[in-house]
Amino acid sequence: QLNGGNGAYLSPPIEVSADFNYVLVGQIKTKGLSQDEALLMVEFLDQAGGIVGASPTSQRVRGDSDWTVVRVGPLPAPAEAKMCRIACVSKAGDVPDLTGKVYFDDLWLGRLPRLEVETTGKYRLFDIDSDKRAKVIVRGDEGRDLRAKFYLFDADRKPLAEESLPVSRSKPESFAEWGIPAKDVGFYHLDVALEEAGRPV
Repeated sequence: QLNGGNGAYLSPPIEVSADFNYVLVGQIKTKGLSQDEALLMVEFLDQAGGIVGASPTSQRVRGDSDWTVVRVGPLPAPAEAKMCRIACVSKAGDVPDLTGKVYFDDLWLGRLPRLEVETTGKYRLFDIDSDKRAKVIVRGDEGRDLRAKFYLFDADRKPLAEESLPVSRSKPESFAEWGIPAKDVGFYHLDVALEEAGRPV
C-alpha cells in the first residue's frame, strides 16, 4: 500500500561467489500507480554488509498492470562481494502517489557459470595472415558437461561460420578455444554462448 514515499522490502543476505553470474526473476503487479514505479533490484554486499558495485534493476512497472515477469541479469558478482540481497522497490515519482498498491511474487535467484572471452589479437585487431583465435574461459561450471557455441558474423551481422566445442574442465577455470575463420580484411562480430545438452545455459 503506497503512502507517498519510497519503499523497499529486503531479503536476508544470500552468499555469492565471483565465480558465478547471477540472475533474478520475479513477478510484479501494480494497481492505481500514476507516478510511482515498482521494480526489483540486486544489491551486492561485502563482508561487513556494505553495498559494493552497482545495484542493477529490472524493468519498471507502473499504472494498472497484471502480473508482469521482470528480470535482472545475468550479472557478475564484484570480486569483493560476499553476499547479495534482493530488494522489492516502490520508487516514488516526482509527484508521489498517495494511493495505490504494489505486489511482488515468485522471486527466484539463480547462478550461472561465468563466461569471459579472450582473443589472440591485441585490442582484438588481427593481421590477415596471423593466427586468429578466440578463447572462452568458464568459471563456476560445477562439473557440468558444457559446450561453447561460437558464431562469426560480418559487419552487417550476416552469418559466416559457427562451431560447437566442448569446454575442457580444469581448475580454477575451464575453457574452449576456436580458430576464427576470418580470411578477408574487414570488421567481424563474434558471439559466444554456453550450451548444456543442446540447450542454452
